[in-house]
Amino acid sequence: MPLPLTTLCTVHSLLAAVLLVSSCTHDPENIQALNPRYRTLTTKLLAREPDSHLESAVLEHVLWRIAGDVDREYERVAALPWSFQVVYATWWLEAEVNNGGFKQYFSNSKGRFANEALKGFEILGARQHAGLVRQAIWIHQARMPILDSARLKGTTAAFSHTYSDDPFAPIDRQFLELKTDLSSLRVAFIRKYYQDFVHR
Repeated sequence: MPLPLTTLCTVHSLLAAVLLVSSCTHDPENIQALNPRYRTLTTKLLAREPDSHLESAVLEHVLWRIAGDVDREYERVAALPWSFQVVYATWWLEAEVNNGGFKQYFSNSKGRFANEALKGFEILGARQHAGLVRQAIWIHQARMPILDSARLKGTTAAFSHTYSDDPFAPIDRQFLELKTDLSSLRVAFIRKYYQDFVHR
């Protein structure tokens, strides 16, 4: 696994739970699930936040920008400074692939951030991850006619047929075998470019 199990349990699982509660419905009350400290990111907050909370601070700040308008998640994130896109896109791709592979990633809304994730891994210096993401994007694009046909048919059987094989399996294995600690790379990136994360 690219990340230690403890990191996955404490950071990924906890944040994913917050994301599910706060951003999967249009109920404005779900905003209460987010940490109000991260609604605004200041120089002082970023300087004082320990490394163990820094990713969560940035990711939850993005969620504050999305909350109440989940249908426009991509547009909302794309409107944020480039630094936020690097963290958000790479974190989500890693979490989805760790959980269910690239097939899962491309089957849900986070797959829209694949190109941003690719650029993000390159910026972070995670070249092996970037190479695998590039391959996964190519496979996904090659399968688009099959997926479009299933959508047009609109049946469960047609959709299920698109999952009869998994062309991403070899890439999933390679991705999961990489030893790079992406969380540490993201934290170092936030520290280096902290001024680009000061945001209201």
